[in-house]
Amino acid sequence: MGYSGEQEDFYKELLRDFKIESSEHYQTILEGIYNLPLRKDISKSPLLEKIYRSTHSLKGAARAINLKDIEKVCSSLEGVFGEMKKSSLLMEETLQEGLKSYMQLIRELLDNIETHKTTSQSIIDRHIRNIQFLISNANPATKTIIKEPENTQLKDNNDKASKQKTQTDTNILESGSIRIENEHLIKIVQQSENFITINNSLSHIKEELQDLYSLKNDHKLLRIIRQIKELESEAIKLTDELTANINNTLLATFDSIIRLLPIMIQEIAREYGKEIDFRAEGADIEIDRRILTEIKDTLIHILRNCIDHGIEDPDQRISSGKERKGTISFKVEKLMDGNVKIVISDDGKGIDKESILTSALKNDILSKQESSKLSESQIDKLIFKSGVSSKNFVTDISGRGLGMSIAADKIGELGGTINTHSQKGKGTTFTIILPQSISTFRGLLVKSGKYEIMVPFKHIDKVTIINQKDIITIGNKPHLKDSRGETIGITKLSSVISPLDNNLTHDDSHKYETLILSGDKGIFAYTVDKIYRGYEVILRKPTKPLDTIKNIAGFALIKNGVIVPVLDINQLTENTTVKNDSWRSEDKNRDKQTNKVLIVEDSITIRAMLRNFVESEGFNVQTASDGKDALDIIEKEAFDIVVTDIEM
Repeated sequence: MGYSGEQEDFYKELLRDFKIESSEHYQTILEGIYNLPLRKDISKSPLLEKIYRSTHSLKGAARAINLKDIEKVCSSLEGVFGEMKKSSLLMEETLQEGLKSYMQLIRELLDNIETHKTTSQSIIDRHIRNIQFLISNANPATKTIIKEPENTQLKDNNDKASKQKTQTDTNILESGSIRIENEHLIKIVQQSENFITINNSLSHIKEELQDLYSLKNDHKLLRIIRQIKELESEAIKLTDELTANINNTLLATFDSIIRLLPIMIQEIAREYGKEIDFRAEGADIEIDRRILTEIKDTLIHILRNCIDHGIEDPDQRISSGKERKGTISFKVEKLMDGNVKIVISDDGKGIDKESILTSALKNDILSKQESSKLSESQIDKLIFKSGVSSKNFVTDISGRGLGMSIAADKIGELGGTINTHSQKGKGTTFTIILPQSISTFRGLLVKSGKYEIMVPFKHIDKVTIINQKDIITIGNKPHLKDSRGETIGITKLSSVISPLDNNLTHDDSHKYETLILSGDKGIFAYTVDKIYRGYEVILRKPTKPLDTIKNIAGFALIKNGVIVPVLDINQLTENTTVKNDSWRSEDKNRDKQTNKVLIVEDSITIRAMLRNFVESEGFNVQTASDGKDALDIIEKEAFDIVVTDIEM
């Protein structure tokens, strides 16, 4: 590609990002090759899926900055893992050794970026032929021993290659500014966010002292409370300023991506004999640079799909009554709720729904019975499933059905969503919603049943108190009529969070504290037992095994070290069913006080959180910090249940 001026500077920036990213992908692939089991069907292996995706991502990142040799060798390597995913190929000793040598070639090509050396095309082609030879001679049913036809050893041995990593300067002085790796910025942000937790704890201590003063009426206590109030006020002010300054430092405009896209689009279009008019808007819209860095390759994946799958060849377009040139648009806008919307659309042939369904059935994504019930939009969404593709052949750009799956996963990891709408013969539109920044959020602390739960403010339409008379029955199910005259299903929040909990009690004089929450799946009214107050908190994403808990987006630290779950409102509304018995009396009194539970967990934080959860259900809880500690306790007393971390 030909760059000049600012584009050349941006290309250098992309190249630095690529060095960091490629090192991570390389290490993942190499370790995977060493650890994949021999002579076993690993088509469903999570490790195989991981290295398959890393190979695809490395290929895509190389393609984005025109490193064609790396793109080419990664494409062949992706084919190897693709055959394994289809159960057409087993990992044999000979194949494994060949892949290790192949990774040395990739290592050399990556190092060439730093050293400005080149590897001859004949060497690259020879390695690719050797890999293809090994694949064509392998048999998944039998063990085969194949000699490599040519010597592919490079100067670095396998052990050295597995340990070697790309070295990148963390601070680069450039045009009067300092470049800092995202990892360092993230640490700074996390440290600053800890001040918010400290402020919450300080507020909790103040409230406890105020309660104590109301009992003691001690003037010394009153003086301490006033001092804490002044300290709290100053701490909040400093924290707000620090957080705002850091967030401003982290903001970057989409201009850094949009500047390069026209050249990249035209380069790919020429390569595939297509003509494209590219239009972009919103270069001045700002977003957290951490999100921008992470989303860059995903946006390129989607644009590639528009070129490869969407836009037709010029002759095809003319024959169908369209302009010779296809149009791809890229529009960024800031939404009223603070999120950023990216719309990528093309005026191509649209998604081939029949091919998508065929691919999904072939790859066991869904059954024939399930496929017959899908709507048009649900079929379109199948393109985000790993293994689904609308192409019946493989190209260098796409066709393996992996890129869009990676795109959807990445957007989800960043707290965003992606949807697609396609019309046959008219084109396809991808709509991406992303948060503008990765930072704190405001949440409302409520009590529901025996749990204290954080509800994100952005999903709260209304907080109200309702009476029995405000609730009407439609189809034998309770509904609440809102101020617009529309009816909303109503249920008790704890009945969705904990299905064993009773629903609303039938009491004509009873008043209910109620939240009206809106999510992707609709709007529902939820009654709670108590509403406390708002908090500014940091969402901590759950790790295994807690990442499978339904309706929970993560956890937040409030008060004096108290951990509370944060609701995932989209999941909650999806899982909410207004039951016809939601007005029965509370007649279940489960006696769990006699049940003894032992919690075995080596993480202090998770151990405390689990203890809090289980004790709130009425169990008698004891904890152990590791397996040995647990065995010593069990020898001395009996327990009804043991909850343990299986990965500990």
